[in-house]
Amino acid sequence: MIRPPASGPSPYANTTGNLNGTVSASTAAAAVREAESQIGKPYQWGAAGPDTYDCSGLTMWSYAQVGVHMDHWTGYQWNEG
Repeated sequence: MIRPPASGPSPYANTTGNLNGTVSASTAAAAVREAESQIGKPYQWGAAGPDTYDCSGLTMWSYAQVGVHMDHWTGYQWNEG
């Protein structure tokens, strides 16, 4: 797994885009840790845990563990994040 550097300038430095509604790097990292805690559980289309997941279900569940709501469909998540 490729991980970004632990330190260094923010990728958002000097940006002019609207970052309202985005999560911090630490929140995203916490969500990744939650997802990693589910390694080994089976894939099941339409599942959102806690015993089985599909791709968007795991993303939704992981972010929910750190207080971020996401809908359960990749197309919605694309627009949400």
